[in-house]
Amino acid sequence: MNPGTTPQIQFNVRAKILIVFLVLSMATLIIMGIAAVITISDIGNSAQESSTTLGTVAVRDSSAALWNGTEQYMIRIATDQADLVDQIFWSTEAELTLLADHARSVENSPAAGSGIRSYPVSVLPPDPMRATVVYIAPGSQVRETDPEYLALAGMDDMLASMYRTDGDLVSVYVATESGILRAYPWEGDLGPSYDPRTRSWFAAAKASDKVAWSEPYVDASGHGLILTSSKSIPTRYGTWVVASDVTVSQLSTYTNLTLGGKGYAVLLDDKGTVISRPGLGAGTGRWDQPFPAENALTASDPGLAAVGSAMVAGRTGVGYVRFNGTQTIVAYAPVRSLNWSYAVSLPAKEVVAPIITTESTIVNAT
Repeated sequence: MNPGTTPQIQFNVRAKILIVFLVLSMATLIIMGIAAVITISDIGNSAQESSTTLGTVAVRDSSAALWNGTEQYMIRIATDQADLVDQIFWSTEAELTLLADHARSVENSPAAGSGIRSYPVSVLPPDPMRATVVYIAPGSQVRETDPEYLALAGMDDMLASMYRTDGDLVSVYVATESGILRAYPWEGDLGPSYDPRTRSWFAAAKASDKVAWSEPYVDASGHGLILTSSKSIPTRYGTWVVASDVTVSQLSTYTNLTLGGKGYAVLLDDKGTVISRPGLGAGTGRWDQPFPAENALTASDPGLAAVGSAMVAGRTGVGYVRFNGTQTIVAYAPVRSLNWSYAVSLPAKEVVAPIITTESTIVNAT
């Protein structure tokens, strides 16, 4: 060996062949690795796109299901509440029909004995709950000795019985075409100009052979805004009308379903007049002045007027309207015995809120 000379590595033929195969194998592995990385990246992107698409579809499907479920749930509530209101009014009408039947029986029979005493408006009884008020309208020619006056006294016990049976009533009474009024319980708030024959409930009863229901009006006895059911009875003295009063506030305890304080309930009659809604009251109105009725058919919002028309037509369904600038879902169903309609509403944002929450959850998960 000479100093300063670099040693030369000598490969035999076999080693050279192995080196060639090794280089080729390494190149193949590198190429396969690069291809695998590209393939995995493509699969990842595809999976992400697929996941996003599935998330979007899930949000859309869940939103549609939630809206549909809310509509069906509200229709079911409206239908159930309409049936409840129907039963309440049907019960009142049945009681009034019994009272009318009793009126026919006493027409020819002066009162025998009664546990209820009658007093005029000017005389306060010892216990108003054990007394009726008897009143003769201005201009009436009736005298206390007349057969009709005496016969009508036979209604006192039945008036009291109906009042005590139905805890929702504030007054039960009978009025005659001649100008007599007998009412239970005794109340002394009738003004000297009061004439039952001029009241809407009296005229409505005379014009129908069925039980008539009034629109809301201010009560002459100070009970605020009331509804009156009335029925006429033809007698040999002329027409008698039996009637009972329920306050709008009492009716609202049955109709004002608020869906956890977020909803709003409305009762319409067959002409679209609002019979009951939250906040409806007499205000400063007087009994001898017309009460300004609200009517859904004349609403300025076309959507609300359309829903009102559907309700008056006796349909069951769902509509979308704006209440005080808020988009609102309204479900309605008929009160069949009266051809009235009940509706319950819910702000749309109360439905949208869980949709937004669901969408955020799905998006975050994808």
